[in-house]
Amino acid sequence: MIYRYLVIFFLPGALFAQRPHSKDKTKIVLPKVGTMFVNTYYVTDSTGALVPKSISDPGMGDDTLYIVQSGVRLYGRPNCIVIAAKSHPDTILESYANNGDLYMRGGHDAEWSSLPFGMAPGKKIVQQLDADSGTLLGKSYHTPHNRTIEVIGHDTASVGGKVYDCLKLLVDDIRLYDEKNWEQGTLFWYSPDLGYFVRLNMGWNGKYFLNQQLKIWR
Repeated sequence: MIYRYLVIFFLPGALFAQRPHSKDKTKIVLPKVGTMFVNTYYVTDSTGALVPKSISDPGMGDDTLYIVQSGVRLYGRPNCIVIAAKSHPDTILESYANNGDLYMRGGHDAEWSSLPFGMAPGKKIVQQLDADSGTLLGKSYHTPHNRTIEVIGHDTASVGGKVYDCLKLLVDDIRLYDEKNWEQGTLFWYSPDLGYFVRLNMGWNGKYFLNQQLKIWR
């Protein structure tokens, strides 16, 4: 599922450097134990139009997640929740920082990685991450990896017809492979009122975009 993909996507990078944040007081909302989130998935093209499954099928059903712990301290971080999935064994940990940042961790052997929603809109973090190296189809590769992170600002997204105020954040990864830059951009719509993502959009280096949309929460 996309949620699992995002954990794999972010955790290899080091924790982001310290940075200035907005002076506004951020409200922290932790989803309560027993809260259920159902994510659904769909594909759009470069114009934003829905792509029929007959053309491009993401091969994913809805993903149902449950909050099994909330408000606990885990691995050195406060304000944590533990998310368990109904259809796969992954367990996700999230920690809500007082400055509005969201930290994510996938399991006991991983590290915390942050999404800096508390950063002032328009500010950017530019990182040079560890290069990926290995062998693919008998050919050795060494892939430099750069990442830009930016809070775009406030935007809205809806769940079941209800509109939520969201913080929109961009994470843009560029990897140089075979003398060509491959871009993987991800946009997040995060609702502080829900303490969860209402929508995600990822792709940018191909013909189609894969979307995650919060379908149900209760």
